[in-house]
Parts: sequence; C-alpha cells; structure tokens
Amino acid sequence: MPELRGGGTVLVVDKDIAFAWWLGEVFGDAGCYVVPALNCRQALQMVKRLRLKVDIVAGNPGLPGFSKMIRSLSGSRRPVKIIAIVNEGDDAAVTAQGDATLERPSGTSVISRQEWVRRVQEILRELEMRGTS
Repeated sequence: MPELRGGGTVLVVDKDIAFAWWLGEVFGDAGCYVVPALNCRQALQMVKRLRLKVDIVAGNPGLPGFSKMIRSLSGSRRPVKIIAIVNEGDDAAVTAQGDATLERPSGTSVISRQEWVRRVQEILRELEMRGTS
C-alpha cells in the first residue's frame, strides 16, 4: 500500500461525532488525509462528491451498511483496507472483519493522544507491509 507513505486517505466512520473527529485528528497526526463521516451513507456521499480514492476505512464493522460501503469503495480497483474500531467485549465476528483493529476507549479510560498516534502509525506500517508482499 505505497500510497500511505505520502499520507493516504482514511475514511473515519462513526456515529459518535466527537470520537470520529478525535480519531480523525489522530490519523492526521500520523500523516494521513482524513474524511470523517457519521454513517456509511454519508461516507459514500462524501467520497462521491469529493471524488476521493479511499485507502483505508476506520470504523465499526457492525454499523448498518458497512459491508455494502466497503464493496462500493473497493469497486474494480484493489480492496480498501479496514481498521475495525471495536468496543471492549465485541464478538469475534465483528473483530474479524478488519485488516487491523483498534479498541475504542471506554468512558473511564485515560487516553494518551501520543499513544494513539503511535498505535495508528504501527497499524499503518503493518498494512503497508502486507500491501507490498
């Protein structure tokens, strides 16, 4: 996935606007161009309107329309990479739908932005390595 070296495009989809915005800033700090959306329908509309080529979708695979959105984004080109945003205790079926996972912080978690940027950078490197092999 060589596009990520130059800061690939990440579509962050989450129904919690504050979390989507925060996570988008984390991906931005990691060098990505980020487009946040509140749901899958909105995400697809934004991609179409802005004529984006999405490299990664970061979102909860349990969101309504998530699989359809991924199929639409993948189209005839290479598949879009998925970073599944999961909640503590999500079942394995939800977690298994991503190329990588990030666990959503709970309301009581102390969140270090720097630690999250490091996590995201590590995941991006892993996805890049898989994309080039």
